[in-house]
Amino acid sequence: MLVRTGQQVKPRDIVARASLPQPYLIVNVAKELNVSRDRSRGCMLRNPGDRVRPGDVLAWHKGGFRQVREVTSPVDGKVIAADGGRVIIELEPEPFELRAVLSGTVAEVAPGYGVTIETPGALIQGVWGSGKEGYGVLATGVKERDVVLDARQVQAAHRGTILVCGAVLDEEVLARAQELQVRGLIVGGIPAELQERVCEQLVPVVATEGVGRAPISSAIFDLLQQNQGRQATILAVLPDRWKPSRPEIIIPLPASQPADSAPSPRRALSANLAVRVRRSPYWGAVGRVKEISNEPRAVESGVKFRGAEVILEDGTVAFVPNVNLELVT
Repeated sequence: MLVRTGQQVKPRDIVARASLPQPYLIVNVAKELNVSRDRSRGCMLRNPGDRVRPGDVLAWHKGGFRQVREVTSPVDGKVIAADGGRVIIELEPEPFELRAVLSGTVAEVAPGYGVTIETPGALIQGVWGSGKEGYGVLATGVKERDVVLDARQVQAAHRGTILVCGAVLDEEVLARAQELQVRGLIVGGIPAELQERVCEQLVPVVATEGVGRAPISSAIFDLLQQNQGRQATILAVLPDRWKPSRPEIIIPLPASQPADSAPSPRRALSANLAVRVRRSPYWGAVGRVKEISNEPRAVESGVKFRGAEVILEDGTVAFVPNVNLELVT
């Protein structure tokens, strides 16, 4: 751990270093020398604990006609065992550096695990992420939330930015963003057939509405537009049914706009609060709570839920279960 509680950090700051263990490599010496396992013991030149580099001789044997056979190490590592006709090598640990990724204050240090960084700002939770993370200046490539960004609109000026791409991610936009080293992409939806390829790319992608074509929620799009030119962090966590974490976009407040460091208490759902719907058929729609239903009501599937009547932006009044609503604050 390289930081302390109360320390100010920036996205590029390294907060911890570690050595990641690597797989073991088994070299079949007896087979390579064409000798029995018992005989191979006398051919070994390395002992457990020895360090080896590529090309170092592990064992050798002189055969007929004075022919010498050698077995060399193909990797850097440490010999763990040399018996039974085999040499087991533990590969050198891979160095790993953990970066802060966002600007803020170190609130807690967990030795051997990580750090908690606190920052005042805006938090946007998405539905689908590509499993990467990044940071950069926020830029919007589209003027309307339901427009699809054209690859020709991704310019050199977008290098190093987190780019808002509109309703759905285009394959050519993904390739262009990778070429120009864009730091992140924010879209409404991700095509199902493109998910695997997106996860293979270095540029992180967050879909605010999920898989398929869907305009970015109006509340999210307005917030992104209002914060163009500000530093932002994108944490594109992969979807996992067993974990509650979701992909996130964090926009820290600048130093000139301090905020109370204490987090606001979670607000209870009540009339007139702005909400966002998280399930079909109104996925991504924003509205205001008209009335809280105290008695469970049946939805299309026949299952009864507690929920609320919500007045959506287009004037539609819909009953939405509480579990499918999130507050827009």
